[in-house]
Amino acid sequence: MFNYLEQLRKKPLAYRKRVLLFTTAVITGVIFIVWLSTFDLNLKVSDADSAALAKQLRPIDEVKTNIVSFIDSVKKISADIFGYK
Repeated sequence: MFNYLEQLRKKPLAYRKRVLLFTTAVITGVIFIVWLSTFDLNLKVSDADSAALAKQLRPIDEVKTNIVSFIDSVKKISADIFGYK
């Protein structure tokens, strides 16, 4: 390995950059494959599970609830500060 690195240091800069790009692409690919392998790819979903999942995955409703909660908090704080109801 050290002999290869020593030979690589003698090569032109453009060649060393290509080797660097290839090496980082391979390492990134291996990490990506390991990451993908951690997912559970069980695609069998029952109707009850899909209904529960659809109920959980409502980001617009979640954002709306958070905004309304924030506005209510601001109204309460401003009422406390300025003394109106």
